[in-house]
Amino acid sequence: MRIKKRLLALNLWLHRWLGLSSGLVVFIVGLTGCVLTFQKEIEDWMEPYRLIEEEHYRPLRPQYLLRPLLDSVDTINMMAINYLGTGRTAVALYETREGERYQAFIHPATGNIKHIKRQQISFFMVMLQLHVRLLIPGEIGQYIVSYATLIFMVLLLGGMILWWPKKWKGKMLKNSLWVNWKAKTKRLNYDLHNVYGFYAFLPALVIAFTGVFISVSWLNKSVYRIASKGQVLPERTMPHSTIVPGEMGLTGLEAVDSVWFLLGSHKHQASYALSFIVPQKPDDVVTVTDNPDPETARLAVIRHFDRYSFRPIPMPHYWQKEYESSNFGDLIGRYNFDIHVGRIGGMPGKFLAFMASLVCTSLPITGFFIWFNRRKGKRKRLF
Repeated sequence: MRIKKRLLALNLWLHRWLGLSSGLVVFIVGLTGCVLTFQKEIEDWMEPYRLIEEEHYRPLRPQYLLRPLLDSVDTINMMAINYLGTGRTAVALYETREGERYQAFIHPATGNIKHIKRQQISFFMVMLQLHVRLLIPGEIGQYIVSYATLIFMVLLLGGMILWWPKKWKGKMLKNSLWVNWKAKTKRLNYDLHNVYGFYAFLPALVIAFTGVFISVSWLNKSVYRIASKGQVLPERTMPHSTIVPGEMGLTGLEAVDSVWFLLGSHKHQASYALSFIVPQKPDDVVTVTDNPDPETARLAVIRHFDRYSFRPIPMPHYWQKEYESSNFGDLIGRYNFDIHVGRIGGMPGKFLAFMASLVCTSLPITGFFIWFNRRKGKRKRLF
């Protein structure tokens, strides 16, 4: 019994000080996660040129799609072309002679340019960088976020132990499951921390784990090795084209156009997402990400083609090989991002991710006030 009390006291001590040490980071990551959950919906509402009304059409191949843009803008270095699925404009990323980058939003079936905007620092770009690395350049910010999230996972587990009712009946159980909105401020704050923390426990733990899985290499490598029965996670690398001496080859955009045909007509559909990276250097490959379900990422495949021979270059990483050939470790990696951002369950999944992130944002605040109020009470008793 004495050992149990000591362990519970140790858990409470760790919960308090680990929470205080990581609370600010958890607050920032949770708040930016709430915002990023509905980024696509917010951008569509604020920038209606991203959408088109038609649902049944056949997209133009890249050269035809970009012809009006190429005719209207002088000296373009085309960098990427993205077909984003049904009801959405295609997006071309290009660079001018002065080195400025622009995005052109083009009707995928007609080539009509709906809008052109300069690529610059945006609100959601700042939110993403805050979420991933706290706006700290290099790997330091990413490490801080990753290990603060690991600490948060420990806090969630320790918090569940602290929440656990001594008796699963009567008033004690009711106080653990319901917020008493008529209580005084201190008690209400405690209930918000305790009760909402319980309800958000599982989704918050999943979101935290999937976030760490993305950013901590030793974790995703370990999970992959266990899930794939001892196989080592292949590095995600970029192949190179084989340069043939004396052979000029096609331009980058012409090479992309050729790969468009190689992909097959079944992928030239409005519902299919195709994103091409245009080769810039002589040994660059044509890279295309094709995805039959643009609302999620798990079915996407990143393909590479030699820009001279158009030979497909197979790569071993799970994003660079066919979904059908994935082992269990590959599937965990593929599904991880969709689970993290709530896409796995459509709009209900996004809403659940948003609410869980919102609770995660509140926990450091309510936890701080629990600590502050108790500390303040102890000071008063000294006099």
